[in-house]
Amino acid sequence: MPREKRDVKELKERAINSIVLAIELFNRPHENARSEATLILLHHSFEMLLKAIIKDKNGTVHAKGEKYSYGFDKCLEVAQSELKIISKDERSTLSILDANRDIAVHYYQDISEDLLYLQCQAAVTLFDDILSKHFRKKLADFIPERVLPVSTRPPKDIQILIDSEFSQIDNLLGAGNRKGIQATARLRSVMALATASRDSAERVTEKELRKAVQRRRTGEEWKVIFPEIAQLRIDTEGEGLPISLRIRKNGYPQ
Repeated sequence: MPREKRDVKELKERAINSIVLAIELFNRPHENARSEATLILLHHSFEMLLKAIIKDKNGTVHAKGEKYSYGFDKCLEVAQSELKIISKDERSTLSILDANRDIAVHYYQDISEDLLYLQCQAAVTLFDDILSKHFRKKLADFIPERVLPVSTRPPKDIQILIDSEFSQIDNLLGAGNRKGIQATARLRSVMALATASRDSAERVTEKELRKAVQRRRTGEEWKVIFPEIAQLRIDTEGEGLPISLRIRKNGYPQ
């Protein structure tokens, strides 16, 4: 295999370092800032990995005349549309991660353990896929499989998972206005999934969030309120460790 360009090597190493630390934080026993740190580092790992590949193939990660390197959305666009190194489903998975990271950095949310695991395991699976395809390396070359994201109850069906999420949200909404803020914070992480089916990965707005809360209070089914989320499914391979988990959209080619 040809010797890697210096920038490519540096970007790849930072990508691997970030995802390893994200996995470590996910598995930590303490909750303080655990979900935020995990999401931020997962996001950073993919930005570095995609930039490493784009730099390797195109020779640059800077648009002509721009001072700064590509942002995350631009990396996704180049990776899918130009270089064909990620599929539409894979771009959707990364758009969900991007939405969750944005909330973690710029505001706040209450992401459940199941949704955090879903995001983390899907990210690790995809990172390993991309790393293997382009650099012919596996994540297991850098960390033992025993330290990959661990959950005592890995989700098998995203529809059942979302049903459970809304059951918890409904309980909070039914507890009065004092719990409404908690319900809204929990709903943000659920609604981040909606970015997977939106053109240009358009984010869910706070106005949409408030409207969704109002509709849910009237008893509307979540699949009616969020038809985009109802399109998603989970594909899993393997049992125990390691396990591969991918977020797919019904109706799209794999």
